[in-house]
Amino acid sequence: MTTPRIRIIHASCTLALSCALAFAPASCKKGGGKEQLDRDSLLYTMYVQNHFIGLYEKYMPATVTIVTSEGAGRHTPVGAGFFINDEGYILTCRHVVAGRKTCSVMQGKTGRVWTAAVFHEDAAYDLALLKTDFGGKKPEALPCIQLSADARAKTGSLYVAIGAPGGLKETMLSGFVARDLRLNADPAMPGRSYVQLSGPVLPGSSGGPVLDMSGSIIGMLRFTLSAGGPAAAGIGFAIPASNLYRFALEQKDLKGMKERAQRGIDEIPFTTPYLAGKLGLPDTYGALVSSVRPASPAEKAGILRYDFIVRVEEKQVMSPADMSNALLELRDRESVTITLIRKGEMMEKKISGFMKAGD
Repeated sequence: MTTPRIRIIHASCTLALSCALAFAPASCKKGGGKEQLDRDSLLYTMYVQNHFIGLYEKYMPATVTIVTSEGAGRHTPVGAGFFINDEGYILTCRHVVAGRKTCSVMQGKTGRVWTAAVFHEDAAYDLALLKTDFGGKKPEALPCIQLSADARAKTGSLYVAIGAPGGLKETMLSGFVARDLRLNADPAMPGRSYVQLSGPVLPGSSGGPVLDMSGSIIGMLRFTLSAGGPAAAGIGFAIPASNLYRFALEQKDLKGMKERAQRGIDEIPFTTPYLAGKLGLPDTYGALVSSVRPASPAEKAGILRYDFIVRVEEKQVMSPADMSNALLELRDRESVTITLIRKGEMMEKKISGFMKAGD
């Protein structure tokens, strides 16, 4: 049994680009000349431009500029970060907040300033987790950038990043991934791998998110390697998204939140083509259940090992991270409907209740 499941991102723009690609070669063959080529080039340029604008508008409110307060409402940017969930947890580089127990964070696009406590630090990977104190005035809908266990940078792919280079907050940066993973790039941290970028990471941008063209996070801006000259002339590097994901889930509060939301489902990190073939799955795009915890809501709902989850409510699941993120968004809902494939048959299961502490 096959089920077409296609992720649609910016459908109207994609359709426009597809039409342009379909007709451009024909027009050239017919001798459309320079005028036709100019029109095609403009169409491609407008598509890319609108896509970049869309990414900026969508993800800017999920970012923060980390600032020092100088009184009279004045703030000096020292770094960047981003919300990883709607509870106010912020991820940034440890060196941005080194020596501080609290700092001030300014939300992108809104300019709202809150105090955040340094919740956890990891010197080995230069990572820090902050917890925002909203002072009883937490926004109803707090944008965030979801972390993913299977997010990967790809050499040659385009990226956008948001930071505060030179103290200029809410700055959008762009380029391409020069190398997906570069080992031993930082002499101070041998044995670590980083995403190599086409541009430098200027002071003030450390901690900012690096996103691919689909809006998935692939890294976090960290440092510039400079051969004795100005930093602006060096090579920029970002911490891989997989490291960010592991660091965040080490924290008990976040791990407990995930376990409660998943209601007893443990997933396999990724489904290989071999495993998909052995289990008779239509493809690898979904979340394969590794185990179901005894007496959990998932077990009571009839979820079994090797069930292949393809949808949570109306959200399509393309990976285990998609499943976790979808369930986290619905973690306060008493019941959720899971669509899955079992032995070639598509079925729905309703999971009611939550995991209890200690399960």
